[in-house]
Amino acid sequence: HGITPAQAKTLVEQGGTMEVHGEVLACQIVNGQPAVARFSAKNYAKAKELVASKGLHLMDALSEVGYNDPAMMRGLVRKELTGGR
Repeated sequence: HGITPAQAKTLVEQGGTMEVHGEVLACQIVNGQPAVARFSAKNYAKAKELVASKGLHLMDALSEVGYNDPAMMRGLVRKELTGGR
């Protein structure tokens, strides 16, 4: 993803977001396990618009954008079906 091992470790241990080359990596800790998603520059821009217009937290805005992106949801369904991480 274009980040150092130390940056990756911090992201998966603490959660949050990290901008990388105009895109964003977002990590939430769910039931003690990190869940990381990469958002394109286009989707990141949409999320930032939701933050500004609706006053959402960035993580909530990214979730909303992800749920409304058919390609991201297809990837998630594929991952769940195959049991992948």
